[in-house]
Amino acid sequence: MGTFFGHIAHGLPMLAIGLWHIFNTTKNYVHFPTKFHSRPWFPVQSKHMSKYTELYTMMAFTLISITTELFLSPARHRPWGPGGSIPLSHMNRMEHATIALSFFVYAVVALAVDKLEISAPAGLVQAVAAVGFAQELLLFHFHSSSAVGLEKHYHWLFQAVVGACLGSTLAEAAWPEKALAALLRAAAVTMQGVWLLHMAFVLWIPAAIPSGCELQSSKNVFVAKCSTREATERAIAMANLYFTWDLLLVVLVTIVVLFYNSHTVCSVDNVCNPRNKIEGYQALDFKEYDMESLQRYCRSCRETAQSESDHDDVHQ
Repeated sequence: MGTFFGHIAHGLPMLAIGLWHIFNTTKNYVHFPTKFHSRPWFPVQSKHMSKYTELYTMMAFTLISITTELFLSPARHRPWGPGGSIPLSHMNRMEHATIALSFFVYAVVALAVDKLEISAPAGLVQAVAAVGFAQELLLFHFHSSSAVGLEKHYHWLFQAVVGACLGSTLAEAAWPEKALAALLRAAAVTMQGVWLLHMAFVLWIPAAIPSGCELQSSKNVFVAKCSTREATERAIAMANLYFTWDLLLVVLVTIVVLFYNSHTVCSVDNVCNPRNKIEGYQALDFKEYDMESLQRYCRSCRETAQSESDHDDVHQ
């Protein structure tokens, strides 16, 4: 079980990081399409902000999350019982704090590798991030809160998103030169943020709860429960539709950002993509060219060079 504010507090940072990575990954690819190399995090290019703002922000949010889960919410909550044991009623919050801790460790490792200029194997930082997603997937799969009904189905769909984050992060660590792997990881992180926000509204806002379901108090928290089997089946079917719509939205945003950067960012040789390309260039197959157009282009280059040479001879 969770809360509205808990899902919002975790969903917004995840969404922001995902969008930040989508923009910068596509921008880097447009700059260096043949020399692309993925980054686990992106420096902020600003005189008024540290280049490590992304990592500092992640560390701050994870520490706030750990503190809130263990000591601040609910009131007078303490994670340990008599003798130092963890009571079953506190296990849920201990799991959430552990997930936040894993991403705090990732941010610290990423910061140390760059700031201290540590000679680390390629893909090490991505591998640490993958460990965080693996722990997140493991703990949500065997979640001690024992969610049932509609909430359980939403968490199953959430596990699919976390699994996508894990798989794409491992792929990025293995093939850092593949822009698609990095873009998939950024999109998966964005989808995780979107789905957390969606769950917050659909499961805890009365106006958004599916028809036939309502908020009911259970173990001092409110959770959406459906009154009949038919209402439950309808709510689960709607959850599947919501999930596919959110996924399509993330894909659309990713493509739009890619197109935007492709038309506004010039590559290192000052030739913008896709403008100023040789006539006949086939965007979907880099091995196929219109040979006649290519020959015309080469003849034009030779004629220009010859004209400049003749001009120099005249002046001499």
